[in-house]
Amino acid sequence: MNIYRFTLGLFFILFFINPNQLKAQNQRPNFIFFFIDDMGYRDLGCYGNEVVETPNIDNLAKTGTRFTRAYVPAAVCAPSRAAVLTGRHCLELGLWRASHDISPGTIIFPKLLSDAGYQSWHIGKWHMGSKKSKNAPVNLGFDIGFAGEDSLNPGSFFWPYYKDTPNNKMQSVPDLRERGGKEGEYLTDRLTDEAIELIEERDTTKPFYLNLWHYAVHAPLQAKEEKIKKYEKILKTQKKLPPRIDPVSKAKYPQETSSAKYLAMIESVDESVGKLVDHLKSKGLYENTMIIFYSDNGATPTATAKPFRGAKNSLYEGGIRVPAIFSWPGKIQSQVSDQRIWSLDIFKTVLDAANVPVPSEYKANEGMSLIPHLTKEQKVPNRMFYWYFPESRDNWGARASTVILDEDDMKFHLFFSEEQPELFDLKIDKAESKNLLSQMPEKALELENRLIKKMQPLYKTIPQPERSMHLVPIIEQKLKVKK
Repeated sequence: MNIYRFTLGLFFILFFINPNQLKAQNQRPNFIFFFIDDMGYRDLGCYGNEVVETPNIDNLAKTGTRFTRAYVPAAVCAPSRAAVLTGRHCLELGLWRASHDISPGTIIFPKLLSDAGYQSWHIGKWHMGSKKSKNAPVNLGFDIGFAGEDSLNPGSFFWPYYKDTPNNKMQSVPDLRERGGKEGEYLTDRLTDEAIELIEERDTTKPFYLNLWHYAVHAPLQAKEEKIKKYEKILKTQKKLPPRIDPVSKAKYPQETSSAKYLAMIESVDESVGKLVDHLKSKGLYENTMIIFYSDNGATPTATAKPFRGAKNSLYEGGIRVPAIFSWPGKIQSQVSDQRIWSLDIFKTVLDAANVPVPSEYKANEGMSLIPHLTKEQKVPNRMFYWYFPESRDNWGARASTVILDEDDMKFHLFFSEEQPELFDLKIDKAESKNLLSQMPEKALELENRLIKKMQPLYKTIPQPERSMHLVPIIEQKLKVKK
């Protein structure tokens, strides 16, 4: 090649390449993980909600991978949150209840990222411990963690984020209040601004990992007045559908989201996503950032889980199947995936993308890296999933049970009462409406045996339900080793 042409070509390449893009190509990826509280499967436009406006999240889904069969290992908050950070099933961690905390010293993947040179930040709901108990975000390895310690949910979504109640301590965001605020400030917006400030003030020589774990869309239902009025107006034009009635518990499942406040809260979450994406683009970081959007458990009674049965606190699909989106421009395929995943996969997926090895002492094997599927469309191997929730809450359609979902999408519910077990084929019955127990007794027995074999060693470490519920003897009998 003529040396003059080579030099001239090199000049044009270097002249027209965006310096930020060139810099990003030489960096490990950044990560932003949106973990939304109580967002149901049908709460977004890209998942079939025809009322709410979520253009920013919908665009993430359009440009990335949106999963239609994404699960969490628990139908309540704290166990789900502990599982996603550790990549270990919450039952292996001894957690199943919303009031359970993660153990001090537990290995979480943000700590592994920090050890590998990442900046790691947690903003928002934690719900797994405190600095006093030595299991707050900074105790487990985050460089920075705030706006979540000691807060199960805010007493108010507006500054100063509490209301005067006897239980004020558990309905506040004290460490965020200490940082100051102003009248009318909305919590979802404030957390977003805090995240942007961290990105703005970051060490530009290091990649970053950010948890932005919003309190929305959990109760209390509070939103900006102008958004509430907009959805009130829209809902007045909608046809009112009667609730679906659970055939056993008689719980009522709404067929549409009828709360204007709830829809307004979702829209504010969408604006948070949009604001973060816009900031990444303005800083030349968007092309080198993986964004994960996931919910910690299924829908609340305010929302609809249609076509699924159940809701939060229930091991029916409505309580454990959630929206899940992975986006990374130029890396992750634009696709709608029907491959079955669960949030335990995030642990190895992030480490794989960051080229950080899983430590040899890491014993859990429930999760797997989704990178081959996200980037090359390779199929995700079918696996057995399982759940445990020994509390009955009839108003949620929840009955104390342990559940297995096998590799062929056959789902078996073993109840901790004298109720008949249930067997469903999710391939043709997403609503879990037709119990196949009498038609397929051999399959039911096979799954019962597999479930008991899986649960037996875990049951020794699982906290038992309250004695007042009179369930312990029944559970122990159900899970005893068969001779």
